[in-house]
This record gives sequence, C-alpha cells and structure tokens, in this order.
Amino acid sequence: MLELVASFVVDLPDQRLTVYNSDQAVVRVIPISTGKASTPTPIFDSKV
Repeated sequence: MLELVASFVVDLPDQRLTVYNSDQAVVRVIPISTGKASTPTPIFDSKV
C-alpha cells in the first residue's frame, strides 16, 4: 500500500532530505547532493 507524504524538507547544509507523514512523524531521511557555488540550489518555501 502506498503511504501519502505530507511534506518533505531539504536541509542544504546537512545535505539531507527528510520526509514526514501526515502526522508530522519522520518517515525517512535520505542523503542528497545539492548545487555548488557556480550552480547553486534554488531556495524556496512551498506549502501546497
């Protein structure tokens, strides 16, 4: 069964993505790679 995700947060300094369920409990933490100085990662806040 597919669990619906309520939100996710990208932590640029720590290079990780945290996924939360609808109860705001952490579902998963995933290491990521983001932009570098010449091609920075866009920063935005989207609450859809």
